[in-house]
Amino acid sequence: MLTGLQPFENTRREKPSLEEWLRQLREEEPPNPSTKVSGDKDTSTASAEARGTEPKQLVSLLRGDLDRIAMKALERDRTRRYGTPSELAVDLRRFLNHEPVMARPASAASKASDYLLAFRPAPSEPVDTIQAADELEMA
Repeated sequence: MLTGLQPFENTRREKPSLEEWLRQLREEEPPNPSTKVSGDKDTSTASAEARGTEPKQLVSLLRGDLDRIAMKALERDRTRRYGTPSELAVDLRRFLNHEPVMARPASAASKASDYLLAFRPAPSEPVDTIQAADELEMA
């Protein structure tokens, strides 16, 4: 709703197939709304006009709290997502009242954990991985 496009949609005309959409949901992080709007001139112009503003102003409005709220709502890990729709509504109301929002970017530790889970070694490789880590520590 913020950008006029779905999270993985590139343009209004170009919608991914169901298989591609499901793959993206599993494997890719959606872009921030401000990044999405600033990435396509046609989309940013249309979205800005629909809101009665200029494209650069729309990007600056989305950047920050609205980006964090949207990304928390789209978070894959349900422990880091809003627990209920009312929690999302409270954060949106705080934004509209110019109060600090509860949504925060993911910490470095949680990003590292996500990376390790995504690229963990196959079950047959743990000994090689441990040996390689030991060799790095000794170097």
